[in-house]
Amino acid sequence: MQDYIVCEKRGNLPRIHVKICQHRCEHAKACEAFQDYMKAKASAEMVIKPATGDWPEEKAVASPTPPNSLREASQGRL
Repeated sequence: MQDYIVCEKRGNLPRIHVKICQHRCEHAKACEAFQDYMKAKASAEMVIKPATGDWPEEKAVASPTPPNSLREASQGRL
C-alpha cells in the first residue's frame, strides 16, 4: 500500500499506483501528491557513503591504473 498516492485529478477511484502516475499522467511533474511522494522516497533511500578509510582492507578495491613505477616496469622502461 505504500506505493499508492491519492490523485486529485481522478474521480471515483482517486488512489493510484505511483508507477502508473509517473509513466501515464501528463500532470505528474506538477502534481503535488506525486512530488511529495518522490521527495519522501528519495530522502528515505539516501545512503551516506563511508569515508574511504573506513573500509576494511579485505574489501578495498585496487586502483584501476597502476602507479607510474609499475607501468614503466611493465613497458620495460626501468
